Amino acid sequence: MNPLWHRIAWIGTVATGAGALLLGVAALPAAQAPRDEVSIAVFADHYVLADRSIDDLNVLETTLQAAPDRPIQLNQCGSGTARALKAAAHRFRNRPIDIRSPAAEAPQCADAVPTMRRVFETTKPLPLGIDDATVERYWDDSLQP
Repeated sequence: MNPLWHRIAWIGTVATGAGALLLGVAALPAAQAPRDEVSIAVFADHYVLADRSIDDLNVLETTLQAAPDRPIQLNQCGSGTARALKAAAHRFRNRPIDIRSPAAEAPQCADAVPTMRRVFETTKPLPLGIDDATVERYWDDSLQP
């Protein structure tokens, strides 16, 4: 083979390979782009999702079914939130969860105006929809060495 043609063929092969490599690298970030987290403010007696106050974990779960694959960010807002926070982390344990404790005045802890009020009194602690025994058993088992 003519040495000149050999060089041209080699340069063409390298350029084609580099072009394919660049196309592969350029497509990689789009395929692995992180999904936006669903941010939930966790208070002692309710959750806030998209400026909506929710005082029942079952309602929160139903609302989140619209975004089944998105990671969840639980923002612990204020004191006395352990029950609600542990229950939410247990309920959504099959998703990536990021638990944070922002300052009380942080935007993540902005409380929503309740959109509806319960017209009956309940002796059950809020938020509703929490099976305390199951949640405690889950956390006890998770923390065992």
